[in-house]
Amino acid sequence: MRLPALRFGFTLIEMMVVIAISGILVAGGLAAYKGISEKENLKQAGLTLESNLKLAARRAQAGEKPADCSGSLTSFTVSAGTDNTKYQVQAKCSAGDATAVEYVLGDGVEFQSVITTSIDFWPLRNGVTGGQTLTLTTTSGSFSYQVIVENSGVMRGGLL
Repeated sequence: MRLPALRFGFTLIEMMVVIAISGILVAGGLAAYKGISEKENLKQAGLTLESNLKLAARRAQAGEKPADCSGSLTSFTVSAGTDNTKYQVQAKCSAGDATAVEYVLGDGVEFQSVITTSIDFWPLRNGVTGGQTLTLTTTSGSFSYQVIVENSGVMRGGLL
């Protein structure tokens, strides 16, 4: 009587099934990681924009003018940059404006629509001229972040 041969290893079909399932799991993990990274970049860009707006408002309220501002401070102005990924903050002065500082939103983040009118923060008082809602989006359009600047001077933002 002959004993059946012992089988060692896996068949080709079994190996192909394992590889296919592993590939699907890896692809799903990479897609989830990309989405999280994209969302975090947008959130960071939104928080930075909000922080820069609040800094301009605080400097205006304190009457703090930059060294290259000639004359008295008339306002801090936030306006559109050279494209939809940039914005500028500039101190406006009675005898010559200070150098504008241009900020870049970050990789894969842009304004949904360009800043239409400038936002002006007036010195030594609360309040804003040109209050508006600024919406940032990822270039893929998957996520949005909104910063609201009210004419009363209140600013708030968050993911949509």
